[in-house]
Amino acid sequence: MRTIYTGNFEVEKEILFEAQHSNAGKLDELFKLRVALDNAHFLQTEQKLDPDQLKVALTGLQTLAKSTTDRLAKCVVDNFKAAETRAKVVFEGLKKAQPNLEPLINRCKEQFEALQNEFKADPTIKDIIDIV
Repeated sequence: MRTIYTGNFEVEKEILFEAQHSNAGKLDELFKLRVALDNAHFLQTEQKLDPDQLKVALTGLQTLAKSTTDRLAKCVVDNFKAAETRAKVVFEGLKKAQPNLEPLINRCKEQFEALQNEFKADPTIKDIIDIV
């Protein structure tokens, strides 16, 4: 199904606008508008409109627009799901790659507490700590 729009302008003769609708190999005229530009018939119009064929063309266009919109929406949803999956994989990989610093922190705390206890146990340093 195809709709063909044409226009023609001939100086000092006419302006012509036409639309034809091709359906199953058959070419049907949707509308025709002719405006005369010659001196004898200046601005006289001739118009023809086939409402049935126009309705068929518009119905076909509506169907095409709906199917295109549905395909586009499905494509957007599919791409979003794929991006979401990739983002989750990357996030999980980053979580696994992040170093666990908890043992280092605990070891530093233990060493600091042991050093603090040594200072408190040493009578020379204890006197300095008490002064400070």
